[in-house]
Amino acid sequence: MPVSVMLLKLRRYLRRFRRTWIKLLIAYATIVLTWDTVWLLRTPPPERVPTSHTLPPHERYFIASIHWNNEGILRSHWNNAVLDLVKHLGAENTYVAVLEGGSWDNSKGALQELEIELSSLGVPHTVTLEKMTHKEEISRVPTPDEPGWVWTSRGRTERRRIPYLANLRNRVMAQMAQANDTDSRPFTKVLWLNDVVFTVASLASTIITNADLV
Repeated sequence: MPVSVMLLKLRRYLRRFRRTWIKLLIAYATIVLTWDTVWLLRTPPPERVPTSHTLPPHERYFIASIHWNNEGILRSHWNNAVLDLVKHLGAENTYVAVLEGGSWDNSKGALQELEIELSSLGVPHTVTLEKMTHKEEISRVPTPDEPGWVWTSRGRTERRRIPYLANLRNRVMAQMAQANDTDSRPFTKVLWLNDVVFTVASLASTIITNADLV
């Protein structure tokens, strides 16, 4: 075979070889970048909890919450998050008021465990557990002049949802007056938490950056 033909074939082979490696490198770079992007999206940034001195001084916090059939979130996140929060704010600066509204799961048991932990930390608190279930409450027959009920198109008297929930909220807020019987300092912040996943960092940032909205 002439040398010129051999050289021509060699050049063609080198070109194909070079193109193949370039494609492989591009494919590898694409995979790496895609994986890095997915990893960043799936991995939350590390939380930076503001130090206690960055919070407004001389604050007192009333932490309020209502729960109904929330055993899952109470045990997986909520109880521990509340304990972390009161440790961060200071047991002497917080009061925790929780109302359990007639659950049929074991929300009562989860909140009783929280109550034990709050007592061990010396956090003033009130945990109210309703004896009547939600079903019993909405099925009972009200007295003739009892507010919060309405005659519906179904031909019966039924509990109105908004007045019912407002009554629960007002009962929790009423604990503020009782809390002041043992501590004359006024509450400066009310934190309504309910059945949401939260972190100390997110609440502390809210208190600092939107103090007038908390």
